[in-house]
Amino acid sequence: MLTFQERIDKYEYQLNDTDDQIIEYMLEHMEYILTMSIQVLAENVYTVPNTIVRLSRKLGYDGFSHMKNAIKNEQDKDDQQGMDYLNKTRELIDPHKMEAVNHLIMHSPRVLVYGIGDSAIYCEYLMNGYRVANKKCEFNVHRHNTLSELETMSPKDLLVLISVSGESPQIIEIAERAKERDIKMVSITDFRKNALQRLADHTLYFSSPPTYHHQHNVTDPTPIFYLLRRLLEGYWEVYM
Repeated sequence: MLTFQERIDKYEYQLNDTDDQIIEYMLEHMEYILTMSIQVLAENVYTVPNTIVRLSRKLGYDGFSHMKNAIKNEQDKDDQQGMDYLNKTRELIDPHKMEAVNHLIMHSPRVLVYGIGDSAIYCEYLMNGYRVANKKCEFNVHRHNTLSELETMSPKDLLVLISVSGESPQIIEIAERAKERDIKMVSITDFRKNALQRLADHTLYFSSPPTYHHQHNVTDPTPIFYLLRRLLEGYWEVYM
């Protein structure tokens, strides 16, 4: 069954400016739509209930109630899928591997964390978490800065690479350069066979497959942050 967004895409050619305004409002206030009557929605978008009924039918629903129920079912499925990813991440966590990684981090003179694009926020979170425990940990956003840093690192140092897919060419380039310099590596990726985990000395996994919608990255960050938090808590418990 098509989702609400997929129906919008499919029937876009039938929609007028008023329809577009209603849809935009619904997308921005989706959490409230499910408890909103057609009369209240009509008032909020400065139209009449019949216009919303016609829009519902243009999108292939029987009417407004059918559309609301379908959206609710979608959200319930999304919530369940999110919980499935989080539960799978919990199962993937190996306490011995986490302990080994934190031991490496503690005893490495320098720790460099790197990720590109949307993974940058995870890198910054991890870096700040180790700095809380007074561990020297660095993160560079730019590729050329990271390559320069690698030239100053030794085999005693550690590189942590975060990539959802584990296949980004820029990440692989950094990993291969580190491999040439015998710098130890930890990869943090979605649970799948990938080029990055094959290059790394230590691997940690979460379950959150790369997901895109209209070319926007909408990958669920919750399992990723959960894994990073567990890793940091293990470090704080032992080394703070």
